[in-house]
Amino acid sequence: MGVRSVLLLLTVITWIRIGKALECYHCHQTSSECINGVKTVLKTINCTETKCFVLKYETEMPGVTVLAAYRGCYRVPILELLKTVVTEKHLVTERHFHLCNYTLCNGAVSGLQCYKCYDANKHCRYGNTAYMGTLNCSSENEVCATFQYEVDDSSVSYITTIRGCQPVVKDGICKRLMKTAKSKNVVQTGIFCETCQTDLCNSSRVKQLAFPSCFMLILSIVLG
Repeated sequence: MGVRSVLLLLTVITWIRIGKALECYHCHQTSSECINGVKTVLKTINCTETKCFVLKYETEMPGVTVLAAYRGCYRVPILELLKTVVTEKHLVTERHFHLCNYTLCNGAVSGLQCYKCYDANKHCRYGNTAYMGTLNCSSENEVCATFQYEVDDSSVSYITTIRGCQPVVKDGICKRLMKTAKSKNVVQTGIFCETCQTDLCNSSRVKQLAFPSCFMLILSIVLG
């Protein structure tokens, strides 16, 4: 199956429309305009769905790898199923996938919007959105992430949770973050890491729980 066949298959299987609910940019090409989301030349489509999407993928051809982009209405589960089937046949490697839910949001995407916090308190750990800020990621090559780690400096041990943007890397950002880091007498050990690819998706409660750092700090002061 060549590039044209993949483009046609993806386009036809997700093209059925019923009415209007959301307007999205629409293209499925290997052109730089479609890949980069140049809004002045992209066509638009009226969707019945509530989300727009951007999918960038590479297709392996004899002696060459071709990058293509698909922008349009997000249909579940057809698009997800098709992506899985095509990927399993080793025809396509997904490079970027982004969902958004407002009018014409899938043009040149500057980045996801993620919840942000850096603290040991329960609001950051439990994902209480009323007490967390938001952050616009600097590029579309970043995902929302939740990361929790334990710090042990020989005198006190505490747990900290971080929510925000993290870069997309080949071996997975969580694999890097979960590695134990040592600096002098301080040891940082990853406990939990999770990433997601839609706006404000990183509010899930951290599954690993531990004593709050404030308790550990007070205890160290009392004892020492």
